[in-house]
Amino acid sequence: GGSALRVRGGPSFSRSCGTPRALVRARTARREVSRRDAATSMSYLDDWYAVVARNIGGGSTKRFFHQGYGDMAAASRLYSQVIGAVTRGEAAPLRITQWGEKERSAPSVFSGCLGPGGVRGTPTFQEASFESPAASYLPEASKTGRFLFVWREAEDPSSSPPPPRKIAVHLPTTGDQFYYFRKQIALELLKHDIASVILMFPYYSARKPEKQFAHVLPSVSAFITQIAAGVAESAGIAAWADSTYGRDTRVVFTGVSLGGSVANVAAIVAAAGLEDGEKRVGAAPVVATSSATSFLTGVLHSRIAWDTLAAAPAGCADDLKAVLAEANGSTENNDGASDEASVALMKENGEPLNDVEARLAETMECLSLPKITRLMARRRRDADMKQAAPSIGSVVQVSASGDRFVGKHQTELFETLSELCARAERTDIPGGHISTLFKRNEVIVPAIVAAFDRLDGVVARGNATTETPMPAEAPTRA
Repeated sequence: GGSALRVRGGPSFSRSCGTPRALVRARTARREVSRRDAATSMSYLDDWYAVVARNIGGGSTKRFFHQGYGDMAAASRLYSQVIGAVTRGEAAPLRITQWGEKERSAPSVFSGCLGPGGVRGTPTFQEASFESPAASYLPEASKTGRFLFVWREAEDPSSSPPPPRKIAVHLPTTGDQFYYFRKQIALELLKHDIASVILMFPYYSARKPEKQFAHVLPSVSAFITQIAAGVAESAGIAAWADSTYGRDTRVVFTGVSLGGSVANVAAIVAAAGLEDGEKRVGAAPVVATSSATSFLTGVLHSRIAWDTLAAAPAGCADDLKAVLAEANGSTENNDGASDEASVALMKENGEPLNDVEARLAETMECLSLPKITRLMARRRRDADMKQAAPSIGSVVQVSASGDRFVGKHQTELFETLSELCARAERTDIPGGHISTLFKRNEVIVPAIVAAFDRLDGVVARGNATTETPMPAEAPTRA
């Protein structure tokens, strides 16, 4: 505020508050240093993980892809099928084969302090089993899918639960085989009247092949199959929500790291298959990547069985590369000239990739979001669809400034998402990749809520001259 007064022999003061300016500057500087130190210290968790990863034996089954590339022909067919779903506009709901018993959350002593109004009604959890739309490509243990539905009872115990109007689909980070971590996020979202579907990925938990160690996928084809099947199942969840609860339902796909990356593709596929899907479907990726190549250029580089991949026969991934060539052909400019070749990939420490690493990187490009969207746009143009470029209604991306897993791919991700959604937003937070997992209430939940808020705005503008649809009745489940 006001002008400064100077006391002889003393510091300068402000009229408005009487605080020494030198002291204010010192405190501000200390706070800034403290923030930088906090961000850097939390990034050390990423470095710690890298040290642990480097000490796992080269031939160990605890390393990813210790069985090599696997059946790449089958993985390529599933990948192409998922990409084609955007062109076909498929919206086949998952076929639920069984609902488990509904569980109710025990009352908490903190139930009176649950944020904005708390949870209205007792939280409920119910697991569903379904036939995976990718079952023919999956190992026996993974053919039957599972998800946990998190909602609440009615405020009046004698009434039926209200149908949810907002449903978040939570996809797992690498190694998140169970429901617990994402269930805590789902409970927080109930305070905002947001229901949740927590998908158990193929190759995880009860869907894990017997001989597989934990979440460590044995082959490159298993990794691609897991992602493609996860996308197909997630899009099927959106179609199930649409057929069960009606067109008034909004769906946001979300996840941390791997889950956030898959959520983006799932949102595109789901939006293409639902009526007005481009207004009703959003994404909230947290510390996600634009490409699975960060899996081999970042901290996770040390978790890969490079010695096994080096012995793989030449041409083992040619089927998949043929599909990718179609995407590359769609990058021609109006004058027929092709775009410049992408900059050669390098590790996060600046070292170039060797021949074995480069070959895997070329294969992993099938999971690059820019490549996926180009391939989708190419097929939609070939099908003479009115709108070639796929689109979604909202995007709220969270990136970590000290992330040593996905690094610069966060920027490429936002650039691509901005092409899919004109209202895409990005929030950068201090810290690293792993530390973000501990920021459930301060980062993850607000991002999901914000994505739904943006969707509400899009739908409101789109329905400005139409009558609001009546709520759909919740179905009776066996």
